[in-house]
Amino acid sequence: MKNLSQCSQPELHHVSIIVAMKNEEINVRFCLDALVNQNYPSKLFEIIIVDDGSSDGTPLILNEYQQKYPFISVIKTGQTPSVSSSKKQALNKAIKKSSGQILIFTDADCVPPVNWVSKMVSCFEPQVGLAAGFSPEIDPINSTFGKILELDSLAAGIVAAGSIGRNKAVTCTGRNIAYRREVFAQINGFEEIMGSVSGDDDLFLQLVKNKTNWKIKYTTQIETIVPSFQTKSFAGFYRQKKRHLSAGKYYNFKIQIGYFLFHLANLGFFLCFLILLFSGKFFILSLSFLLFKFLADWFLLKSGSQKFNLTFTLPIFLLWEVFFLTYHLVIGPASWFGKIRW
Repeated sequence: MKNLSQCSQPELHHVSIIVAMKNEEINVRFCLDALVNQNYPSKLFEIIIVDDGSSDGTPLILNEYQQKYPFISVIKTGQTPSVSSSKKQALNKAIKKSSGQILIFTDADCVPPVNWVSKMVSCFEPQVGLAAGFSPEIDPINSTFGKILELDSLAAGIVAAGSIGRNKAVTCTGRNIAYRREVFAQINGFEEIMGSVSGDDDLFLQLVKNKTNWKIKYTTQIETIVPSFQTKSFAGFYRQKKRHLSAGKYYNFKIQIGYFLFHLANLGFFLCFLILLFSGKFFILSLSFLLFKFLADWFLLKSGSQKFNLTFTLPIFLLWEVFFLTYHLVIGPASWFGKIRW
């Protein structure tokens, strides 16, 4: 996190904001209102929405906004459920239709702040090809499960920021990412990663890192934080995480080993404590190991929460520790060997 630099490029670019969505009638108005009111010259940006086969009221709402705002374009994909990379195909259609030098992406359940576009564009110094930002999952009703998911998104943001800041570029989120059109063309778009249902964000990021000389930047400016207002059931969370984690099959071997060792060590701390606790031996030593892990995680998350302007409590932190381990043990293997659908 210390290696991250601020964005300060004053040059303006023509921007295409792209959002792929399906059955988002509950969220789409909030997202579109945030996008049309961006503090950026209206002649320099366009909004392209891809309706990926919605069956609810989303098309009617999109038509309403398209009639009202001439800089909004709507594409209907007509995708069938059998298409494995539906989102990437939807994004491909939008990118082909777009005209911006900088392509900026978010999701329909996100509400970008008013200076989001201008601050993201300011990251694009001449040598920068891709910029990513933080996107916390915020629960508007502040449920316990929602606060756990918010903390989980903070942990993911810290990993993304840290890896990019150290020039490793392992992961990011498609809810808040931007890159140059020429970067997309240079790596032949999503062609190499079409086999993955997910990956329009992290796998694409890794391609840019490994196949180009462009610099990648992670911005921590408050104005670039894009909240995702979601109230997920556990079943919804399971489907989403299974989809996201499935991209790990396409990571390079070093990254896979790194994640494997991290989760193995995480599991080891808990198993060591449980074994020694029930065996009655070395209780103090095992407790010390677990406390060391909790303290390390606590201070790392606290540091990130200050950077990203989030808060969390000790009970939520302890619940997240167990939740984080459990869902990776359950969803991780299922995402690699089970069937994945968008």
